[in-house]
Amino acid sequence: MKLLILETPETDPLENLALEIQLGNFVHNNQYILRLWHNSPSIIMGRFQNAEFEVNQDFTQKQGIPVVKRHTGGGTVYHDEGTLNISFFKPSKPLLSKDDHKDSNFITKKL
Repeated sequence: MKLLILETPETDPLENLALEIQLGNFVHNNQYILRLWHNSPSIIMGRFQNAEFEVNQDFTQKQGIPVVKRHTGGGTVYHDEGTLNISFFKPSKPLLSKDDHKDSNFITKKL
């Protein structure tokens, strides 16, 4: 099994979230992907979040801060270049386990 480590320089939140979808589709049975990335100032919302309730839209518009939805669930967060995002992709039928603790040990050993 292989672990591909990607540190991507792109900071555009729309492009980064689009790449997340593509990488999820790219994972093969024996390959895992660990991605390290940053976004420029942006508000990232979970798939089921409502901007009306989660975001001060007047402020974000005045400041030019984009509000973007990701394809996964979760809460709303603020990102900027000081935020290190870490994504781990594994096959839908993983060779390791369904135990996240074991997966994190695998990553730590590879690093």
